[in-house]
Amino acid sequence: MKYLRHFLGLVDRGLKDTLKAEPLFLAGVQEELSLYRKTAKYPHIFEAECHGNAEHSSLDQVAKHAAAGAMREYRLTAERALKALPEIRDKIAGDPDGVVIAANEGRVRQILVAEEGAPEETLNAAVVEGLRTGADIFAYPGKELEGFGAIAAVLRY
Repeated sequence: MKYLRHFLGLVDRGLKDTLKAEPLFLAGVQEELSLYRKTAKYPHIFEAECHGNAEHSSLDQVAKHAAAGAMREYRLTAERALKALPEIRDKIAGDPDGVVIAANEGRVRQILVAEEGAPEETLNAAVVEGLRTGADIFAYPGKELEGFGAIAAVLRY
């Protein structure tokens, strides 16, 4: 066990340099993945995992698990962003045209958008400008973001 823990620590250090803050999806035997999580210092590990001997899994099986894990991480991050909105109300733009302007100027850190809401052209323009200037984009089902209208942007400054 001591040698495996040491080996996993070496793997963790190597992944840090290789992945450069990209997310990590784990696939393997559950006991070894659990030990890796206890040993790992790498901060960007998906909560979801693919259990079983990776040598006996097809690439399609692992890809399906990874896609589901990525979607779960996206939803969790989006939920945290939505829950934080009331606490940072002074740093939020909620007017769709104002979000487009702020995004165009590179002042937007996150855009949260309802999938059915304000005029589609305005929402699309805000999302495109946000993507162009490096904002994180989160889409929510429905017409409104719990009291914030169809769109909300968390401003960088």
